[in-house]
Amino acid sequence: MADRIRDHDWGATPLGPVSGWSGRLKVMVEQVLANPLAASLVCGPERILIYNDAAAHLYGDRHPAALGRSLPETFPAAWATVAPFYARAFAGETVRVGGQSPDTPAGEGIGTEVFDALLLPVREEDGRIAHVHAISPDVGGRIAAEAALREIEELRRIALESGGMGAWAWDTRTGLIRADEAFHRIWGVAFADAPHPSSVYAERMDRDGAAVLDAVMAGEIAPGEEFQDRVRVTGGPNAGRWVQWRGRAERDRPWIINGVTFDVTAQMRAERQVHDNEERLRESEARLAAIFDSAPVGLSEIDGEGRFLRVNDQLCRILGRPRECLLRSGIADVTDPEDVGRSIEAACRARETGQPVALDKRYRRPDGTAVWASSILSVLRDRHGRPGSLLAVTADLTERRAADAALRASERRYRTLLESMDEAYADVEMLRDAAGVWCDFRFIAVNPAFMKHTAMPYPVGRTATDLLGAPNPRWNRMYGQVLETGTPLRVQEHESVLGRTFDLNIVGIDRERNRVAVLFTDITERLRAEAALRESEGRLRQFGDASSDVLWMREAETLQWVYLTPAFAITYDRDRAAAFSGDTLANWLDVVLPEDHPSVLAGIARVRAGERVSFEYRIRRPGDGAVRWLRDTDFPMRDAAGAVRWIGGISRDITEEKETTERMAVLVAELQHRTRNLLGVVKALFHETARRSDALDAFREQFGERLDALARVNALLSRSGQPRITIGELVRTALDALGGSAAGGRIRLDGPEVRLRNSIVQTLALALHELATNARKYGALADERGRLEVTWSTHRPDGEEERLVVEWVEHGGAPGQDKAEPSRRGYGRELIERALPYALKARTRYELSGEGVRCSLDLPLTRALRRERPTP
Repeated sequence: MADRIRDHDWGATPLGPVSGWSGRLKVMVEQVLANPLAASLVCGPERILIYNDAAAHLYGDRHPAALGRSLPETFPAAWATVAPFYARAFAGETVRVGGQSPDTPAGEGIGTEVFDALLLPVREEDGRIAHVHAISPDVGGRIAAEAALREIEELRRIALESGGMGAWAWDTRTGLIRADEAFHRIWGVAFADAPHPSSVYAERMDRDGAAVLDAVMAGEIAPGEEFQDRVRVTGGPNAGRWVQWRGRAERDRPWIINGVTFDVTAQMRAERQVHDNEERLRESEARLAAIFDSAPVGLSEIDGEGRFLRVNDQLCRILGRPRECLLRSGIADVTDPEDVGRSIEAACRARETGQPVALDKRYRRPDGTAVWASSILSVLRDRHGRPGSLLAVTADLTERRAADAALRASERRYRTLLESMDEAYADVEMLRDAAGVWCDFRFIAVNPAFMKHTAMPYPVGRTATDLLGAPNPRWNRMYGQVLETGTPLRVQEHESVLGRTFDLNIVGIDRERNRVAVLFTDITERLRAEAALRESEGRLRQFGDASSDVLWMREAETLQWVYLTPAFAITYDRDRAAAFSGDTLANWLDVVLPEDHPSVLAGIARVRAGERVSFEYRIRRPGDGAVRWLRDTDFPMRDAAGAVRWIGGISRDITEEKETTERMAVLVAELQHRTRNLLGVVKALFHETARRSDALDAFREQFGERLDALARVNALLSRSGQPRITIGELVRTALDALGGSAAGGRIRLDGPEVRLRNSIVQTLALALHELATNARKYGALADERGRLEVTWSTHRPDGEEERLVVEWVEHGGAPGQDKAEPSRRGYGRELIERALPYALKARTRYELSGEGVRCSLDLPLTRALRRERPTP
């Protein structure tokens, strides 16, 4: 019954759901279930019925439909009889109804048993009588036994008064029996004055009875000896009846036995009934003893002084004491001192009124712990109805009270959770239209967050249509789907009336009452933020895809790639998808030059520790084998807890930057060197020109020309980012400055492209300028008849480095200055024959003849002089 009561739909009854029952009602239901006797609880003005397993047996076919129904509806025929009793009980009176017939609610269902009924009023905490506790002990066995005894006495009286006893005389020597008419009637033998042989009667009795007759006739009979037997008639018209005979031997003639015989069939049946009743009584007492000992509640019998006469194992468990200890104790010894007075008062009231008394109190165990229990004290009466000891039915309330306390605490926590959590909660009841279609829902309960997430007014008791006018019709379909299928639903849905989108968890909580629970969150702003984030991520992706730098991310713990931009493929000359395969850190380190590994890993370690780090390293691209310089700017990326979760970075190819820097350093150094050299050359030109000039005008002209030549050379040297000057460019520049381009075919230049070291260009250019100036003033270029050939080539003498040879040959024209003035060496020849060998380790040869000047310059080409563009 406990399972039936737990699973019953009490919400459909006037009592309402079990969660709304009072603590007193729940305790009384536990008492009813624990009672070994037939017990029930009649609740409220509707007289709703709750009962235990013993009562279910008693109710017969009315069980289980009687559970949760009203008493008048369950027992319509008997209600008129018992209604006054229940009215008295609900008025506060304890009512005893004795010997109820089977057609009453206390005994209906078993037609051969009789039951007493005890009606106890049950008060709620506020003092009003809300229920009646009915207990129905079985008294049918006792009543039946008493009736059987009365029937036996009556049968005996009828037998004597009706003459149903026959007299007889038996001659054991002859075996003849002479008897009266009543005797013959008992045996179903025709009456005759003549005696009948005993065999006539022996043939009509059972085998044991015939054997007794044979033994009497065969044995020695003493004077006055008495004989008797009870036999069953097995033949004749009276077969099946029982006969008892009794006789006594005559003192003078002991072989003659005189006696009487009477029909004891009714007596035998009555005795059998008494025996059967006594056997049933013993079995009933044994069952009661077994119930007493094994009952799930504590049972005890208490004498008038409050001492225990009998206890069961469950009471020993409740009180934490062995049976022997309790049987030496009294109620006061095991009761909490504060509750002793109430216990004595309850026992006195039970004896005075003869009615059961209910009491909730505390017991004390030997270790001092308190045990809450509910007891019902009932008076036990003897067979004459006199009150005797008390029967106490005790139910342990400790677990129940703890469970109630835990339930209340859980409910408080549940309410606190609902009231304090950020998520909105609603308990709604689904509504159908006339066609049975889900059409609306009513709010039963909400938490405070509901109003924050919806901006709706307080909704409890109102429907969605009342509040929103035309709500999203999908709410009804989704809530109805959850009710019909029993499957929870997680969904995101928009409510246009509110202009909000919600993330919902929908769960059915009571299908019979169409109840659904909804836990949801307003995610409108989150969706907007996510859309903005996706847009931002899209822009970032476009930026990363367009960037020439490599943007990347690694897991901080494993250092594995999680993100790479397309520039990776260009910078590393490797497919980006392949970079994500295998151990990406090891694969990346494979292309980093080994000598840079320590600084690279140290930089990454600092970033994992939370620093922002920039460092440079070199890679060898697997495709073309080129070594490239990269600069990484790495920074930590933290999660919500502040821990470094990822490492982000920007990798830039700085190879050209490095080369430019190196070139700039070389250029700066070379500029400083050139400046120093230039100043030295200018100073030397000044002194030498001044020494060789006779007049200031001549000095000004010659010094200016030489400065112009030097300026042209410096212009060539200052070309930023251009290849170095070749010997051909230097020769053409020297000739063009003096009008060599107007000479046309009279000048022939020939030789390979040989680039010159910048440090020798100025000195060599001055020498070529002097040769060109002399040719223009005095030599092959002075008139239209002369011709000039300038050729150059390279050679490598044995054991020496590669050298450049420049041949300057003039044919015809005016005689040179040196030829006209052989007594004086000019500045140009001085520069060629003395300065070039000293400054440039050159081998020079200068000849002046009638044909003109012939000059040969043999210069060493160092490793800085290459025919191709050098690597910075």
